[in-house]
Amino acid sequence: MKNIYFKDTNMFVLRQLNNKINTMVASMSVICLMLFMTISILSSSLALRNTMQRELIEMTPVDLNLYKTANLPESYTRYGIEHTTTEAQREDSKILFMIQ
Repeated sequence: MKNIYFKDTNMFVLRQLNNKINTMVASMSVICLMLFMTISILSSSLALRNTMQRELIEMTPVDLNLYKTANLPESYTRYGIEHTTTEAQREDSKILFMIQ
């Protein structure tokens, strides 16, 4: 029965080799797509960061910005939090406003 048993075993080996090649091609294509996406996202994010830094330097040429609110009310809401001001703060804001 050895003649019948070993008959056409060559096709089995070729089919198994073809299956391994197909799975290798699929896995390599997934790896290549992931590498492409990683390189693309990395390069675009670095370019965006450089552009934002350049525009920030161009748009803000000063090192320090000072601001002060003029004519403060007794109480006001900022970011959902109720704030109250003292009499000295209100008088200071009125004086600064009159000077300018």
